[in-house]
Amino acid sequence: MKLFTQVIVDFETNPKEYGLQFMNKTFDTCRFYNSKRFEPFLQILYNVALENESVLLPRRCPVKTGVYYVVNASIETDKIPPFSPTTKGARLDIKYFVMEKQERMKPILMLKFYFKLQKK
Repeated sequence: MKLFTQVIVDFETNPKEYGLQFMNKTFDTCRFYNSKRFEPFLQILYNVALENESVLLPRRCPVKTGVYYVVNASIETDKIPPFSPTTKGARLDIKYFVMEKQERMKPILMLKFYFKLQKK
């Protein structure tokens, strides 16, 4: 069974409207975990998130059944490359899929995060 991840980042264009898409990528999850050069921008974001004590995410394949979480996390913006307006909000959608027969992707987990990048 192959595991895939889709990451979508949208920026707020009006209050609570996310009409400006920055990223929409779908990739092999195990390749992402096993190759630090695969999807470098996402690797930076992922590694910065893992430094936070309130974040527990899978780190390798196969992904084991268990509890993973993100609780009231904050990330220092100086650790990530500049990529967004700091005055507007953003939404991060992360979806995990497994490959079914006939090459169909079946969703198994969907996460939504709302955030705002603020300079200190």
